[in-house]
Amino acid sequence: MFRNDSYGSAVKYFGDGMGPSREFYFRKIHEGHDGLHRYTTRQITYGCNEITKWWWAAHHWVQEARFFRIRTSPATLVDYEPREFQKLMQGQRAHFKRAHQLAYEGPYYNPAWGEHNLTVTSETKPNFGVGYVHKNAWSHKSERFGEYSYSWVDKHPIRVIRQSLTL
Repeated sequence: MFRNDSYGSAVKYFGDGMGPSREFYFRKIHEGHDGLHRYTTRQITYGCNEITKWWWAAHHWVQEARFFRIRTSPATLVDYEPREFQKLMQGQRAHFKRAHQLAYEGPYYNPAWGEHNLTVTSETKPNFGVGYVHKNAWSHKSERFGEYSYSWVDKHPIRVIRQSLTL
């Protein structure tokens, strides 16, 4: 049903979820969870996409999340829940779900990985109306190791492995 795709396909097919409408499939492993996922992105206007995340469970697709992503600068993306996005479009005050700030994207070398692509982001999200939670994430992509993502939330590491797939 699915086959492994070429190196870098996660970026090739989905990237940051902005731009032309598309979907991409991948196997995601993290914190005891191992499953097939699907991301779909639909361009609303330039700099604004609707993103839906699905996971395969009990022989059917289950919607995991749906949100609207807006590019506020070349290095910043802001996510809004559908209700908050409607407020934003009506000129009302809206609370964001997450803000992503790109810190670094490009080639990187270390002895364990050799030459590979590295993306470093900083994420901010509201903490139940009391301050914010900050998360740093590192995404490594290489032909030898595939794609790995590491995140730190309040100094607790979370490791995510993605294996890109296509029909």
